[in-house]
Amino acid sequence: MSVGFKVEEKLQDLFGDRLERTFRAVLMAKGGNLFAVEVDSHELLRNLSFELSAELLTEGYKVKEIFLPQDGALSEALTKLSDDAKGVAFLYLFIEPSSFNFIADQDLDGIIALFRVLNMERDAIAQKGWTIIIWGRPEQVKLLAQQAKDLWSCMSGDFPFLLNGRGIEPLPFSRDLTPVEAANLRTVGALGEVEAGDERVIVALLRALKDGNVAVQNTAFNSLWELTWTPQASEAA
Repeated sequence: MSVGFKVEEKLQDLFGDRLERTFRAVLMAKGGNLFAVEVDSHELLRNLSFELSAELLTEGYKVKEIFLPQDGALSEALTKLSDDAKGVAFLYLFIEPSSFNFIADQDLDGIIALFRVLNMERDAIAQKGWTIIIWGRPEQVKLLAQQAKDLWSCMSGDFPFLLNGRGIEPLPFSRDLTPVEAANLRTVGALGEVEAGDERVIVALLRALKDGNVAVQNTAFNSLWELTWTPQASEAA
């Protein structure tokens, strides 16, 4: 008799080759490129965006997160991206920043209106010089292709990552952090610097050290890759 529970697998075991192809495509992209990533689970979204941002950070890229529509007009959000550095912006469609869950019960007319605005702002995206990765559920990405045809024609790649009901191992970092903030926490020691706008990452690290949620395995402390995050019971639930 089989037991009806969901087996949680690691990201690499589920999508090893596709993951590598996605990493390589983004790393080789020139500024202004557009990609779409389709996900059917918010936990998968957390895993993917964390791993990709960690890879980009170690390669010297700046990585920023934009939540639409919460962050307002995309053109306004793009003005916050620096012009003097290579970077990748993660553009999340209808994701709640505090919980990183999909926002349910979205009005279809509102979604279409947002996508049409994105279509009109495609030139601002290209001129900024940053690579943009649009993250969304499969049905949202399909609708984006239909309603923002000019924008979609500029896409350099569309990468579907679908669990189709399978479980994925949750990431071992506090849910108080977004995936990019957590990736900054993991890579700050290796890169040797923290931007002025990354106070949340430093506060999270100090809190974790104080609460005993981070075990320092490397006494030289020359790399935060050597830190192990142990979630509290409330976080692991």
